[in-house]
Amino acid sequence: MSATGGFNPMQNHPDLPIHPIPPFLATRVDAVAICTGPASITARLQEQIFWGWPILKLEITAADADLVESRTVYADLVDDSQRVAVLRAVHWDGKSAKRAISTGQPFELALPARFTVLPVVRLRTWLSEFEGVSVSLHILLERDPAIDIRKLRIELDYKTWIFEKVWQLADSNHAILNQKWNKMWNEMTDILISQPALDDFYEDFWFVNPEVRYDVESYQPARYIPK
Repeated sequence: MSATGGFNPMQNHPDLPIHPIPPFLATRVDAVAICTGPASITARLQEQIFWGWPILKLEITAADADLVESRTVYADLVDDSQRVAVLRAVHWDGKSAKRAISTGQPFELALPARFTVLPVVRLRTWLSEFEGVSVSLHILLERDPAIDIRKLRIELDYKTWIFEKVWQLADSNHAILNQKWNKMWNEMTDILISQPALDDFYEDFWFVNPEVRYDVESYQPARYIPK
């Protein structure tokens, strides 16, 4: 099957030099895609097939460091027979990866991660805590690279009900949101520490390459403690 149309810079400008993507940059692009997470997760849980999409996501990007941790709860709130959800936690340490790649030795991307199961009622409780919370829209950009960046995404219906908010931790306009985010993050940390790991599942990513690998041994649930 072939397709035509669109903009091809090499066709319009054949004399343009081709610059290969630096290894670290290519690795980081892959890592960000993996942290973003799959479109769905499938697993066999309690003699039942589990399937869920990313309904609740918390993410932190640490200040002055290429550190990202994403925690996402996958579930299907439409299916009343489904009583569990899957918590997916993935961590990226860009400085460590860059240092390893700079040696010139073969580098295999394997992000620290942990997957575990929680009752779906816990997810419903977390979602209810955002009920009535108002957020303001500020067009003026005043980014400070020395401040952590947080993300909240809620996807109740993957077609018609999606909310996403990204903000700087020190922004006083988000004090209430920060309190609820902190409480939820700490509760997720407790679950990741106390509950057994889920190691048999399938992730439906929108890309084929790279092959997704995780380092479940090096993941540290308490690496980031909200302040």
